[in-house]
Amino acid sequence: MGRLLAQLGITAQKPLWKAYQQDPERVRKWVQEEYPAIEKEARQMKAEIWVVSTLLCKFPVGSVRVER
Repeated sequence: MGRLLAQLGITAQKPLWKAYQQDPERVRKWVQEEYPAIEKEARQMKAEIWVVSTLLCKFPVGSVRVER
């Protein structure tokens, strides 16, 4: 699977550095409290959660379709 994604130009990426503005307490709160609430709502709606970095996305605008 990794080879196929690489052929499409989609590779795992790691940030070169950690954002200096990052607040560890806010990150903890998001991971432990806010994201589980989002995940729960998505499950109730039978939806998928996709996380896309706009800086690293190589697909042209309009190539992703979202259905409700």
